[in-house]
Amino acid sequence: MRAYFVASYGTDLQAIWTYHFTGTSFGFFMLGHLVCKASNRWRLLSSPILGWVLLAASLWTMAFAGSYASYDTPRFWGATLLFTLALPGLFEGTKNVRWMNMAGDLSYPAYLVHTLLLYLVAPWLITSVLPIEYLGVVGAGHFSVAAFLCVTLVAAFLAHRLLEIPTAHAMRTVLSARKLRSA
Repeated sequence: MRAYFVASYGTDLQAIWTYHFTGTSFGFFMLGHLVCKASNRWRLLSSPILGWVLLAASLWTMAFAGSYASYDTPRFWGATLLFTLALPGLFEGTKNVRWMNMAGDLSYPAYLVHTLLLYLVAPWLITSVLPIEYLGVVGAGHFSVAAFLCVTLVAAFLAHRLLEIPTAHAMRTVLSARKLRSA
């Protein structure tokens, strides 16, 4: 299906077949799944050094390996495949880094709350908190991004602690009780 869209609409950025397209999202998740399975078979893929080398190669490919005139190009797919291959090694090298684990725990709650916060908090930040007259337009823009990031992280932390953790605990409790009853 994605190939059909690329053939029909060309390689220019088209929102219908980027990450919003279900087939594209599924494809990216499948790439991650396949590289995870491959790393279980070939332990070399789980090498942290290889992970960092592949990440650097992905960044180099994205920055220097071709034109930015189109979206669906060998530059994009080369960088994507290198990044995907880097994931097992990056995971192995960073899985015990506490602040990264905390950031990972907050990533999904932040994704869930950020749009709601844009509607609820952003107008208040712009009209009441943003010191445009002191910082200028560019400085105020940077300040607003930092302030919104702080608000989003606090809301994500609260959502994680007050909703996600208790819900996961309740689900484990129900599943454990269910297993005991069936045994």
